[in-house]
Amino acid sequence: MTYYIKVLVLLVTSLLFGFFIGAYALEYYESTTFKPWTWSSPPVVINCYGPELSNIYLARGVDYWITRGESVSFIEEKFIKNVCAKEDIPGFIIMRKAAYRQLNSSTLAITKRKTTIMTGMVSATIYFQPGAYKLEHIIEHELGHAFGYTHVDAPGHIMNPIYENMTSKFWYP
Repeated sequence: MTYYIKVLVLLVTSLLFGFFIGAYALEYYESTTFKPWTWSSPPVVINCYGPELSNIYLARGVDYWITRGESVSFIEEKFIKNVCAKEDIPGFIIMRKAAYRQLNSSTLAITKRKTTIMTGMVSATIYFQPGAYKLEHIIEHELGHAFGYTHVDAPGHIMNPIYENMTSKFWYP
């Protein structure tokens, strides 16, 4: 009996150790790589925010990244109830209005990505504070995350994490 307990403890310890080493390696990779993730095929961008998110803002944000080499299958500008009822959809970048108190008061928007080591980007959901999508460069910045980019601390870069330091400029750091 003691032998089996030792083997079980060793197995659980190895599993936990492997999990933490893997999580650390993934965190390190994401924090040191400007674009750690890519889509295996162009995603669909869908407006689940609602009719307040004008098609002009959506198209402007997508066009920003298309001119920099990214691509999308298409933009679905209409709110499709049965699609938007789902939390995340493989192959989609979903624009949503953040629920009450979902984001802290100083956060304008956040992008949640689903990724796998094997396929890269699976899906992305962008949550905006109500009305924040109207601020210059916010949609472009969050779409940058949805396309796999991380933050850049350089002033003037579109992927700068501080809104006041963000402009429309983009370069590879």
